[in-house]
Amino acid sequence: MLARAFARQVAGKKCFICQKRVPHDAYQRHIGQCKVSEDDDECQVLLHLTAEDKQRHARENFIDLAADHSSPVIPKLEDICAPSTSRSDENVPVVTQEAAPVPESSKTRKRASQSNRTARGRNAKSQRISVGDENRDVNLNTATQTEDPEVNSSATQAGNPNVVKKGLRRSRRLSKTSAVANVESQVEPEPQPTLPKKERRSVGSRASHSQQSAKRCIFPSGTDVPLLKAELCPTVEQAQSSLEDVHEEIVEALMKKADFYHSPTTSPVKKTAETDAGSVGAPDLTTLPVSPSHAKATPYYLRFTFRILHKVFCLFFREASKAVDFWSDTLRQIATFFQLSEKAQTLFIRLISRQRRWLTVSRLKYSEIATDLLPIFKELADKNFVESVNVESISLVDAINLLQAHDLQGLCKKFKIDYRLGRPDSIKALLKNSKQKNVYGNGVEAAMLKKVIQAMGPTFRVNKEVLTIVTAIFTLYAPVQMDTVACWDDSTLVLRQQLIYNMLLLQTKKTKYPAPLPCSSSAILSVFEGLDSLKEYLKAKESEQDMAMAWGKSEYSTCISISDAAYGELQLRLNVESEVNLISKHSSYPHCLRKYTDTWVLVRIVSHGVDALQRAKNYPRAVEMLEFLLKSESLLPFCPDSRGTWWDRLALNLDAHLKDKRKSLLMCQEGLQDDHVALKEKLLLQDRATKLDKSGEFPLVIQVTEPKKVTITGLVLGKDLGDQRVNHFMLPDENGVHQSRPVEEVALNHYLTTLGYTDGVHAEGSIWHTVFGLMFYDIIFDAGVEVAWLSELQDHPTDLNTRDFYHNRKKAFDDALQALEVSREFSQWLPRMKVVFDERREEVNNEISWGIFPTFEHIQLFLDCCKPAMLAKIFTKFITDNRNNRSGFPDLTVWNTDTKKLAVVEVKGPNDRLSTKQRLWLDFFASNGVEAVVCHVVGFRFVPMPEVESTLLSSTLETLKRVGDMLPPNEASNEASNEASNEASSEASNEASGEASNEAPAEAPIEDTAEAPAEDSAEAPIEASTEAPGETPAEASTDAPAEAPNEVSINVSIEAPDEAPAEAHAEVPVEVAENDESEIKICAYEGESVLPEIMEMMAKDLSEPYSVYTYRYFLHQWPELCFLAYDPVQDKCVGAVICRAENEDDKDHVRGYIAMLAVHESYRRRGIASRLVKEVVKLMKQRECSEVGLETEVTNASALRLYTKLGFLKETRMRNYYLNGVDAFKLRLPLSRRPTTVSGLPF
Repeated sequence: MLARAFARQVAGKKCFICQKRVPHDAYQRHIGQCKVSEDDDECQVLLHLTAEDKQRHARENFIDLAADHSSPVIPKLEDICAPSTSRSDENVPVVTQEAAPVPESSKTRKRASQSNRTARGRNAKSQRISVGDENRDVNLNTATQTEDPEVNSSATQAGNPNVVKKGLRRSRRLSKTSAVANVESQVEPEPQPTLPKKERRSVGSRASHSQQSAKRCIFPSGTDVPLLKAELCPTVEQAQSSLEDVHEEIVEALMKKADFYHSPTTSPVKKTAETDAGSVGAPDLTTLPVSPSHAKATPYYLRFTFRILHKVFCLFFREASKAVDFWSDTLRQIATFFQLSEKAQTLFIRLISRQRRWLTVSRLKYSEIATDLLPIFKELADKNFVESVNVESISLVDAINLLQAHDLQGLCKKFKIDYRLGRPDSIKALLKNSKQKNVYGNGVEAAMLKKVIQAMGPTFRVNKEVLTIVTAIFTLYAPVQMDTVACWDDSTLVLRQQLIYNMLLLQTKKTKYPAPLPCSSSAILSVFEGLDSLKEYLKAKESEQDMAMAWGKSEYSTCISISDAAYGELQLRLNVESEVNLISKHSSYPHCLRKYTDTWVLVRIVSHGVDALQRAKNYPRAVEMLEFLLKSESLLPFCPDSRGTWWDRLALNLDAHLKDKRKSLLMCQEGLQDDHVALKEKLLLQDRATKLDKSGEFPLVIQVTEPKKVTITGLVLGKDLGDQRVNHFMLPDENGVHQSRPVEEVALNHYLTTLGYTDGVHAEGSIWHTVFGLMFYDIIFDAGVEVAWLSELQDHPTDLNTRDFYHNRKKAFDDALQALEVSREFSQWLPRMKVVFDERREEVNNEISWGIFPTFEHIQLFLDCCKPAMLAKIFTKFITDNRNNRSGFPDLTVWNTDTKKLAVVEVKGPNDRLSTKQRLWLDFFASNGVEAVVCHVVGFRFVPMPEVESTLLSSTLETLKRVGDMLPPNEASNEASNEASNEASSEASNEASGEASNEAPAEAPIEDTAEAPAEDSAEAPIEASTEAPGETPAEASTDAPAEAPNEVSINVSIEAPDEAPAEAHAEVPVEVAENDESEIKICAYEGESVLPEIMEMMAKDLSEPYSVYTYRYFLHQWPELCFLAYDPVQDKCVGAVICRAENEDDKDHVRGYIAMLAVHESYRRRGIASRLVKEVVKLMKQRECSEVGLETEVTNASALRLYTKLGFLKETRMRNYYLNGVDAFKLRLPLSRRPTTVSGLPF
């Protein structure tokens, strides 16, 4: 004990201001002299206290329970510290804890006086704490360890040992009470219920008797133990604390957590060792003050929750009266959170970060909290933070779905149901059984539900009312991040969890935002008068989130019901006449704050309901809702940027679906006169009206010139290779190898290599927004516009997409635009742009895309090609109406740094059409001296003409064989030329005579002609390609025109199944038939040395020859999915399969695809193709492919039998799929589940 005491004395105590270590005896003197430096980011100087002020403050906070109410006695500090010999009960103060030197001192004095008045009560004697006739001081800090010798000696001298025992028992009892109290929280005891008058007297008498055991309780200033308060011995008049006191408790508890959020950049994840006593320097804002070595770090999500609470209750609602008016009795539930243990607090935050649903305790694993979570759940349930499952709170369907497999089987056994059924069938059987009645005529559903709940075990979910309170606090902290509009992109998103995650990214400096840090704006409070209005907003958001989840599941009927409820609520608000109309009140808010009202959310729900009605083909109802949204004048201020879309959709529904062209034309005319409709929507309405007006005399309000059009060609690999892309354009990389590229890169390459432009980017509008953000950064992200910044997690001001964006910064924007217009060059802008580029780089904001320009010099070169006046006009569009002008820019921006020439290019396919936004921007650039072009890219593929086919094919084979050193150049050229010439002549003659699409090539027999039916004599190769461009599988099943000549299909040649008639083997040469099948080896693709053999074999069997780029596309990206059949005796490749496996739209879904399959004609009907397919399927299974797909002709019966034997399923029939007009079957082999017996496939 003494050693530890001396060690603590030597170590000293760390000053919370300067972070130095100071000896204990000099700590108070140091605190009185220590000051915070002017540039300190962690602390804010609110009040300076001298030593005299601190003594006066301590004297004012002494509570004299015996003093008269009218003239309270405040003893002097000397009298307090001096030992007392008086036995009188007068002037005996009971000291509360010394208040921290923060601005709450006035509140503390107020609370002390309230506690003083409450503690006196009706009977002055019952409010004294005494230890008998002797005047003794009781130190609660040491009462639990040893007896006070002064108390023992004085009591013994008085001859009254019972007094000593009473005093010690009382002191121990008080010590235990203080020890149980949380030192860090200062939470008041739970209020006691008011007792009847008779019982109140008995309680008072008992209190009066017990108070004879302690006379004085004096605690000197600076003690580290919890100090005795008058509330520790509450009287009946103290039965329930006032809401002001509850608010102060919350603030005090949060202030004790101050080291969790010194500043929003203080990292809660990393910790550092304490600085040395003599070290001096600025505090590291990325670390926390270190806790004792044995203390466990508080989880970051709990710390961030305290930070959120701190901002709301210590900044927004710092005044108690304001907090009480807003939160009312909800403050008591919030204060209860601080009474929970840290484990319970941590578990609760983990629970609110999930979707609200029933959770079985046995299935939850939070090892960082506790291995046994049940006691913590019970603690939360006792405080009403979670609710336990019961027969009234859960339905039978939900309860059964929570059962694990063995519990579900046990339930089936109890109710005599076959437990061997699958889970869905078992649940259906149980639900069906629950509808039956027993012999007494009662249903068995209640009994079954009890059994299910019993089998589930302890199950809890978050209390809905408490979750609403938490969501309300989170919404006030960061309303932008808690907006449910984000749920339409991800319906499973939990906004509370996402908010904490964004705080973690900011905390760990993985993300930077342009928002002020810290953000102290309380503008959001002007939207909500009280908790009731905030709850209405949260209720509307919950409905929208439910609608988004139903939309993601294609449950349009649910969406319609939610929309109908919102529609009825809006109608009710419009029809109610009262002095306070909610819609009128919400309309008066600024545009950027209006979106956080429930009226705005309701309008948004109805708008999504129109989409659901159209999906359900209920067009009359959709027209009714659209007319309601458009023609209700009171709703004009809500979602004004959607009005153009509503007008266009209304006109479309009337025209195309309801066949009311006259009314549709009238709606177009009304939409053109709506001031809230943007120019792009007006142009769309004008185009529709022009088509509807048969007279051709409809006046054109908007004049747009037609842009210049050019057409270029690009090498295309194929129409579809299994990834649902229409065209694969090919471009050579830096090594000269052709790779698949987007069509925009083909156009960009054309402009840079052919038309003489030196630089360019495919960035659409990002390049213009980046320049705008760099030039006007200080105006766009001006922290002085308080209404624009509601949290430190914003990547753009809230008014950016509103008309208020310009009005809130009018003078600054006008001056900047005027300076830009009159400028001849950008020399005066470049310095400030460079500062922003260097200092704000990697910052996440809505305007600047840092990856467009690799260095600042590239920006300078680009600006040299731009005219300041033209940029000023573009920026004016951004400033005045960014919402409707931020998109639609041409795809490419190219420039020549030598000639200072600038051009914008919109890239389109042959049948693509320009949108109204694109037409407007092309017209704008053309009218401002910038070349604006629409570039159509037409694809072509390598299909040589018959007369030159032999020359091109032989040249390709010769080049590849030289690389592989397989044959001498002359011999390779002659052999390849002869073979290719023969094949080309044969195919050309077949094609010319029309036999190519009706008969199989003689060199690739599939069945014996005597055994095969007439329709089976079609061409052997299996056409491997997918549905027509732009069509879904359902659409592809209808009749479709033949493919364009510039599109390509990949052929797959395969041998007949192994069970073919024996007569078919008569066609095989004798010398090959004698070879044993085991001699053929299956090996992996090793390089381009074998590519000539593969191309030669494919060229013989497939109906169309392909260029080397087609093979390289697969072999360079997926070489491991190419397998070869090799004959060691003949030393040649006799079969090959080429495949691919790639992620599709869903990143977790990998799809395999068989592109080419061929076997040498003299080695067919020996199971080689089956072995190749099995090998590649096995590998795809290892790569976790969910399926393997291919296509084949419907007339190729032998190939269909083989694939059916291997487990492939027919999925879709595609009409007129191939160039020859033959239909195709799309085949699929599912790999996600273990199938039934499938011909020995390796699963």
